[in-house]
Amino acid sequence: MQTLGKYQLGEQIGQGGMGAVYRSFHPVLGRPVALKVMLGALAADQQAHQRFLREAQVVAALSHPNIVNIFDVDVQGGQPYIVMDYVEGGSLAARLRSGPLTLADALRLAIPLADALAYAHGQGVVHRDIKPANVLLRQDGSPVLADFGLARPIQADSAAQLTATGAVMGTLAYMAPEQFSGRPTDARADIYAFGVLLYEMLTGKLPFEGDSAQIMYGHLQQPPLAPSLVNPGLPAAAEQLLLRMLAKEPGWRPQSAAEVAAALRDLQSGGAATGPTIVVARPAGGPSLLGAGRPPWLLLAGLGAGGLVAVGLLLAAALTFAGARRAAEASPTPLVSIAPIVSARPTTVERDPPATPVPPIATPAPAPLELVADAPLADARQVGPERFTVGGVSVRKDADTVWFFGEVRNDAAEARESIQVRVVLRDAGGQEVGSKSSSAELGYLKPGEVAPFSVLFTKDDAPPPFATYDLEVRSRKADFQLGYTYRGLSFADLGPARRDSLDFVRLSGRVKNTGAQPARFVQIYAVFYDAGGRVVGLTNTFAESDGDAPLAAGADARFELSGVIFSAPPARYRLIVEGASAT
Repeated sequence: MQTLGKYQLGEQIGQGGMGAVYRSFHPVLGRPVALKVMLGALAADQQAHQRFLREAQVVAALSHPNIVNIFDVDVQGGQPYIVMDYVEGGSLAARLRSGPLTLADALRLAIPLADALAYAHGQGVVHRDIKPANVLLRQDGSPVLADFGLARPIQADSAAQLTATGAVMGTLAYMAPEQFSGRPTDARADIYAFGVLLYEMLTGKLPFEGDSAQIMYGHLQQPPLAPSLVNPGLPAAAEQLLLRMLAKEPGWRPQSAAEVAAALRDLQSGGAATGPTIVVARPAGGPSLLGAGRPPWLLLAGLGAGGLVAVGLLLAAALTFAGARRAAEASPTPLVSIAPIVSARPTTVERDPPATPVPPIATPAPAPLELVADAPLADARQVGPERFTVGGVSVRKDADTVWFFGEVRNDAAEARESIQVRVVLRDAGGQEVGSKSSSAELGYLKPGEVAPFSVLFTKDDAPPPFATYDLEVRSRKADFQLGYTYRGLSFADLGPARRDSLDFVRLSGRVKNTGAQPARFVQIYAVFYDAGGRVVGLTNTFAESDGDAPLAAGADARFELSGVIFSAPPARYRLIVEGASAT
């Protein structure tokens, strides 16, 4: 039996374009794991090595119940491999071989997948290969999004989607039109692929089938067959959502995975969303809105290359969202220092929009946020069992989740790594009623360094009612030199971080390699604080580099943070940058 490090390769359970996946066993954790091993044919390709190892780097930075966990990554005899969760229920691709899903079953899978995508996009990562084979199913039926081998920073240039030979990266049947045409791509390409996946789940068919040329032509030029013609029992609201997600023009799709998740939840609840109707600007040359009483397939039959119809009223939903959140902030609940995010339900669609657009609401531009060099560590207190201090802790509750935010400082005399923050929930009598751990955003902390953290109790965790909570921090002494975690980086040309009227923040600048070594996987973290110094938002992104090339010593690269939503108004922010040594 072949061995890689401390792992023995069992049966092969899958294979993709980059690697084969084998069942194995983690000798320390005492649990089955899956090993993804790079295919031997790619061993001599350095770019393939970088893409393979980038998957571990990307997924290790993500912590979500519906995204696969990474336990280890290593290279043995020139053979890189990744150790990850073993999910026993097979893949969605295997499930779909027996036919389409009912709407109820599809929604039970699609909603947590949309939540996982929204989280990944919020962390600055676009998946780029959403398809049934990359959705794994646990024994309880819950989905896990896997295979981030093609994932990239959201802001990455579309030219980097091509290999050195000019081949398009992705799976043809699920790729967005802009991925074929060389236009810039962002998270909306994932929304398109998710739309193809959802179409297949509900109809048992792909929207475009045939040979490679026919599939590509379909994505670029043809409208998909109306899903209700394949599945006559499909509700009109579900069909409208699918057609929006499959719009040729990214501006006509839902603009975020969170918006998709909200629409899916409305389908699940059977609720009829109502709200004001406004006119929104359409992309140049785009189609008009659906005419009253016209079946969608009649209109689709008359569309050419101009694209599909989209009927989302995102601005109205965003305004409703902002108002609801500000109202929620006015009445905080006990133990909760930041208010819950309130999701707006989609508005109804008026078939004949008024001829004159509603004038925009004039709102003063919020003042830029203050950039601080050091963590405030508000309400700092030492925690055990090791020498750490936590501060800036805030808690957000909603109907079925509890989310803890804060920062942790290394008070030990030596560098520590693998920092884990554990939240222990207690009842009024002080008895433990639940707990959960998560890694700090930075895996390596020198003495005195501070890293943000967040610990999320999801609906699947069934967080119990609690009266108080404790925090514990555990780590281990760093057994590597500060080389893999590369800190010879600094910021330059920072623009102001401004919040708009909907509490979105935008920030851009450049990262310069001030060290002596080339750096890769250069990642920027932003920590946002309220006026009292509590952490109210976390996000991160990658610096842009051509073709994932390392950032040479003395060179710089652009980055941009955008779309961050806060659950309480931020007043200050702190930036952190680190990478990995390319040598």
